Amino acid sequence: MDGRVFLRNVPGAGVRGPVVLVDTVAEGTPSVHTDAASAAGALARLLLDLGHRRIAVIAGPGEDDRLSAAGESLQGMGPISVYRTTGTPWPTDAHGEVAARQALRANPRPTAILALSDPLALGALDAARQMGLRVPDDVSIAGIDDLPGSDDRGLTTALVPYRPMGELAGRVLLARIAGDPPPPLTPLPAPLVIRATTAPPPSQTDGSTGKTINPARSM
Repeated sequence: MDGRVFLRNVPGAGVRGPVVLVDTVAEGTPSVHTDAASAAGALARLLLDLGHRRIAVIAGPGEDDRLSAAGESLQGMGPISVYRTTGTPWPTDAHGEVAARQALRANPRPTAILALSDPLALGALDAARQMGLRVPDDVSIAGIDDLPGSDDRGLTTALVPYRPMGELAGRVLLARIAGDPPPPLTPLPAPLVIRATTAPPPSQTDGSTGKTINPARSM
């Protein structure tokens, strides 16, 4: 084998020959990746700007950088409700559904869920629907990846450019195999894609006055 590309994984000590990493970083190994952590922080700020103050975060394995960036953006809220999925390193809709059910049973219920990957967010959409909640009227939901199918569900997310990452990784690997200097590598942008699953939080009734207030205007 002339070379290898590793997706979200780091080669073991016994791997020989040229290697390129995709969507992960390791010291001394060329890496093609996006600034998904910054996108997670930007999505958290988007929810804050919409007026949300009860935000639950769903994180899968290997998403600590995204979680850290989201936490930095949300740190002014105080303790953050984080629901971690376990098991497979590739989170699925089912993992997101289970975590979202747990989050949405909290009292008080969060007005927004930030899922750190699209499969988790799509599972959260399923959980909300099954619990009789309207998205985004009752709860806003956002993800990260913009995978195929996310646009069909109207999911607000961040675009991780997997195809350009793969194409660039291939060019870098071919250069390494040929002994040529690889092209310069900088993180690819992950722009926000704002769709229909995020909106200001629902209005709430102030128990002391009986008046209806909107958290976006009261904070």
